[in-house]
Amino acid sequence: MEYLKTIPNEYYIYGCVGILLLGIILGFTRTITVYRDFADLTKVFMLVLAPIGLFYILGNKIDNRILKNIFIGIESLLLIWIIVSTYFDNRNIFKTLLAIITKIPLGVIFAIYLVNLISANGKNRRKVVELQES
Repeated sequence: MEYLKTIPNEYYIYGCVGILLLGIILGFTRTITVYRDFADLTKVFMLVLAPIGLFYILGNKIDNRILKNIFIGIESLLLIWIIVSTYFDNRNIFKTLLAIITKIPLGVIFAIYLVNLISANGKNRRKVVELQES
């Protein structure tokens, strides 16, 4: 295992990006099913945006251990639901793993773009302020 320490860290990043690109290419050619429909995309958005939304609403006020466990349980059930539905779409464990590896990072990227689109900053802030004044 000592030889793994001699490999530069960039190669791990290149490998992860390569696997992600392979999943995107196989998804475009319909070899694997990454997102079945908009409901599937919405489930992945919910998996990504629910923690962000709760943290934005509640902040660091989640001190109750029961609430944290309930939240982790709901997120875990949602992740299991996504994995099972992806398996039923692909019917192959390797295609399912590649689809999940592609689906979750793309969901995070889409969620970041959605939050940036909705947030009022720069040019959008001026439009929001103008709309509020009128």
